[in-house]
Amino acid sequence: MKLKLRSNSYLLLAFLLPMVILMGVYITFYVYPFGDGSVLVLDLNGQYVSYFEAFRQAFLEEGSLFYSWNTTLGSDMLGLSAYYILSPFSFLTLLFPKEHITEALLLMTLMKLGAASATMSYYTVKHGCSKERSVLFGLAYGLCGYAVVQVMNLMWIDAVILLPLWVLGIEKLLEEDKRGLFLFSLVALFITNYYIAYMIGLFGGLYFIYYSIKMKYDRKRILRALGWFIVYTIIAILLCAWLLIPTAYSLTLGKTTFTSPDYSFRSKFDILDFFTKLLPSTYDSVDVQGLPFIYASVFGLYVCVLYFLNHSISHHQKVCSALLLVTIFFCMNLSTVDLVLHGFQNPNWLNYRYAFVWPFLMLSLGSECLVQREGLGTREYGIGTISLVVLFAMIQKFDYSYVSDMNSITVGILVLLAYMVLLMNHRKRWSLFLILMVLCAELFGNSYTSLHALDKEVLYSTRESYIPYMEETRTILSMIDYNDPGFYRIEKNYHRTVNDPLSLNMMGISHSTSTLNAKAIRLLAQMGYSSRDHWSKYLGGTLVSDSLLGIQYVLHKDDEIPYGYALDFSYEYISVYENPYALGILNGVYDSILETDMEELSPFVQLNTILSDMYGIRYTEFFKPLEPLAINLENVEESSIASHTCYSERDSSLNAQVEFILPDSDGMPVYAYFPSEYPREVNLWLDTNWVDTFFGNESTRVQSLGVLHGASSLIMTVVNSEVYLRENEPYFYYLDEELFTNVILDLQQYKAEVSEYTSTSLKASITVEDDMICYTSIPYQKGWSIYVDGEKVEYYEIMSALIGFDLSEGTHEIEMKYTPYGFTLGVGLGVVGVVLLLVLMYQEDPKRFMEFKNKIIRKNI
Repeated sequence: MKLKLRSNSYLLLAFLLPMVILMGVYITFYVYPFGDGSVLVLDLNGQYVSYFEAFRQAFLEEGSLFYSWNTTLGSDMLGLSAYYILSPFSFLTLLFPKEHITEALLLMTLMKLGAASATMSYYTVKHGCSKERSVLFGLAYGLCGYAVVQVMNLMWIDAVILLPLWVLGIEKLLEEDKRGLFLFSLVALFITNYYIAYMIGLFGGLYFIYYSIKMKYDRKRILRALGWFIVYTIIAILLCAWLLIPTAYSLTLGKTTFTSPDYSFRSKFDILDFFTKLLPSTYDSVDVQGLPFIYASVFGLYVCVLYFLNHSISHHQKVCSALLLVTIFFCMNLSTVDLVLHGFQNPNWLNYRYAFVWPFLMLSLGSECLVQREGLGTREYGIGTISLVVLFAMIQKFDYSYVSDMNSITVGILVLLAYMVLLMNHRKRWSLFLILMVLCAELFGNSYTSLHALDKEVLYSTRESYIPYMEETRTILSMIDYNDPGFYRIEKNYHRTVNDPLSLNMMGISHSTSTLNAKAIRLLAQMGYSSRDHWSKYLGGTLVSDSLLGIQYVLHKDDEIPYGYALDFSYEYISVYENPYALGILNGVYDSILETDMEELSPFVQLNTILSDMYGIRYTEFFKPLEPLAINLENVEESSIASHTCYSERDSSLNAQVEFILPDSDGMPVYAYFPSEYPREVNLWLDTNWVDTFFGNESTRVQSLGVLHGASSLIMTVVNSEVYLRENEPYFYYLDEELFTNVILDLQQYKAEVSEYTSTSLKASITVEDDMICYTSIPYQKGWSIYVDGEKVEYYEIMSALIGFDLSEGTHEIEMKYTPYGFTLGVGLGVVGVVLLLVLMYQEDPKRFMEFKNKIIRKNI
């Protein structure tokens, strides 16, 4: 059978084949509709699916890509969108109803890898490869190791799609002085994911140098092309400034201080470790210890090796190509270079996010080799095969845990031999078809083993774990909104992920993103909530903290009744409780709030300070310390170290515990918090009932112990040999509800009544009896325009995180509008970029430009 393609059907085949193969793998996972499986895994499960829900809301509901109230008190969305969801493939989610969002993501996954295959196939055809053979290279690229594993990070795959086009654009810039493809692909890279665009931009500069030297262009041509490279890069930046400037500002809110990078030089892996990843079925890990995913099929590896044995390719070109590959290797191997390529921030997981350039280079060199196959003979095929068999044998000898003797070594050698025989018989009618069949089988096997290994490490979630969960909570939220269509916050004591509020279009405080607002996250932690690094979660809330943040309703799935809340209604097994003490999202408070010092204090002291300052009184204890009646130690030695009490176990074979005997709380709720500069996770038990851990990932927060009836025993079990608690600080507090109620109800009279609101604006009316501060529980950031009685006013930061502004005595109409900071400037710069582009187009070919202009005019008449 001879494989013969006509016209552009090769692109369709290159697009469809990876989709069919990967869908076959997903069927083995019983992905819906073939079972209850889904593509939700790791961050696609924990974060991105919620962002795509927000994307749908922006176009089909009342959401916005500028701002969202559903993320950690509210935050800019353009920076988040720029990183995660501005791919044109995201519009696929609009074609599916909410209850089929998982299928939208499945189709997006398949189509993105299909598109990567098609662009690579197109690239190789432009380099002289036959259309039939180009499908092989497209397929190997679309299902390379990086693409198969990292497709769970859908926002990175657009760069995989665009890389062949941008490289082709660079080559056309040098060869033909054509700039259109260069500009288009670079703009697309910036818009779809600026983060990977930065990495590919650096690679593009390197590739420009490589290709200039490889092709031996004269100095004049290189300098001219370099000039256009710089000019059109600037134009691309100008055209994307509406996105890049607001995004750059959003990064200053916390992302740029997220990690403390280590710039010291070190080797990240051994050379042979790197080569193991060229074999099929060598998935190791996606955590920080994982190696780069550089597999591009044994076929791709073989033809890349043959490139360096091909007599028709000059020694000069081989040296240049080898140096480029070595450079990319050291980019991954040298920690400092890798750090720079990752934007000066160490990845938490998912290392080597630019690693797909290696499969691209291997396959592009392999394509070039087969275009000049007359330089290959039996000797070259034999040397190439023997070299790889020796490499495979060496790798097997070192017994890597993730390299399977069967799936990696044996299968690798067998398909290698098959490729050798078929390539040596390339003139046979059936050879190309059989190569395609072997390649499809190899890529299916690698995809199957890789995704099953990924599932074993981080676990794919089922469709059932997402869709019904969201539907039941949406039903409750619609009931609340029907009864009370106001502007307030809602939270719940059950969580699928911290991004539930974004998926549900619910004004909550739980959220997680890399484009974080560090001050808002820190504020929640200071108020006692579970909040750290780049996420916040509704755990640790008290009647006081919930009220200050305007949390009016809380959904509960258990029998626990949140103290101070009143049952509103129940539906099936979810109860809705209303907070009668919730302040408004905008609320009048006294100007002493301007002096509130957000120190690293106990959350109870911090909440006392905030509420006292809001009410304009001296520090008042709404939360009062509860002194233990006694502290009993079992198998524990007590000492004092660095202003901390250290409780260390004496005998590691026995339980070590600290028992706090707490008095009757006289009907008041009791809470616990253990401050420490040296956290060590412990277990907490109250009268033999499990409470929680403390100092854990989510448990460093206020712990509710409920109302204590009679003397109670809180036992802290030492888990990690010792625990440190700050000295001279109370660990237990109770709430003086009467005192709190008197103050909060008085403050509620200055609550703003919100009459209209959208995702980016609100209108409200407020009455204050004196000159006061309008306290808002909205995170401070640039971009807001605030009007009081039609006059624009200045706003400022209060409580080191939130927006505040002045109010004079009387009744006022307030309007707040949000436009991402720098967006207007960016649009202006974009216009400059368009004008500059038009001027350059006119100078290049005035006649063609005028014809184009007249054509546009005629179409619009």
